[in-house]
Amino acid sequence: MIRSLAITATVAGLLLAPLRLDAQAGIFLDRSYVVHMWPDEGLLYEGLTAIPLTLHRGADSLYSTLRNPEPTWATGTMWYLTPMFVVRQIAANVDASLPVRSPSFMPKLDFQYLAARRIGGRIRQSAADYPLAAMIVGVDGTFGHYSNGQAGCFRANEKRTSSSSGDCVVDPNAPPGSDTLNTIDGSFSTWYFKVQGNMRYQYYKDSLPLTSFTLSAGVEWHPPFLEAIGGMDTALAAVYGRIRPFAGAAITRRSEWGCPDAIPFGWLPCGVGRVKLDAHVQYLPTHPTGVSSVTTTTELAWTFTRYAGIGPIVRLHTGQDYYNMGLSHELNVLQFGLTVDLEHDRPLRP
Repeated sequence: MIRSLAITATVAGLLLAPLRLDAQAGIFLDRSYVVHMWPDEGLLYEGLTAIPLTLHRGADSLYSTLRNPEPTWATGTMWYLTPMFVVRQIAANVDASLPVRSPSFMPKLDFQYLAARRIGGRIRQSAADYPLAAMIVGVDGTFGHYSNGQAGCFRANEKRTSSSSGDCVVDPNAPPGSDTLNTIDGSFSTWYFKVQGNMRYQYYKDSLPLTSFTLSAGVEWHPPFLEAIGGMDTALAAVYGRIRPFAGAAITRRSEWGCPDAIPFGWLPCGVGRVKLDAHVQYLPTHPTGVSSVTTTTELAWTFTRYAGIGPIVRLHTGQDYYNMGLSHELNVLQFGLTVDLEHDRPLRP
């Protein structure tokens, strides 16, 4: 029953994400996905749901000056509230009574400042499909929370005291060698600030983006002064770290694949789509013993406009496990499944 509910919730979030696409005008957004793991390492699937809710939409005219006679900058701002979460299902032969791990709850508030400008000189042609190149710059600020909703002690050899404070103390009856992270019901909780810069080169043909190349970099900070409201404490900071810099690069190409006329094949992926290769690297100044100081994630996705941005995805992750209390392990897996691309390519107006 729990397994069915978890799968249903994740898939429903994945399918419902595109329903608000017409109300979204932002870029550099998180993508939702549901994937299978290989090798499974005791894990069957993972689902991430990230549905950005627009609080302020001030970027509708971001591309309005790209066809002006003289190149000029256009700017805009966006505010998003994203109730993001990740859920994992483990193999039944690992623990049949606990098929779904404690979800990662990651709600966050994002602010975007965006600017766009055509690259090149004057445009004398008035046709809307005249090719051009543009530079798009974005600065994102995030205030977010990350927890797993558990109340157990951080380490497996600790127990809660009976006092009202509920502090964790070392259990004298704990077996030797149990001074490890409590991955069953251990509490993971933190608040963080994140600043990220994005720079994108985009080439337009037939009034739509044909190719784009994006560079991004930023840093994530988990401040100690937020511990009173569920922020990172010293025990978690000692193994997770308070500062985490990261960088990434992505290349995107528009795809056009004719749809078959035969009715039995009309459901096949076809039409206008987007092929995207995305690489992300994060440096961990603080990490547990035996865990690499660098994590990498590489994604290859092919999404389709006719399916509201849904398409197949392949992800390769190496380095520290990113799933709350799994931080003391490395996760080197190939993941494949479905994703949702929340960016929509709208034709440029003449």
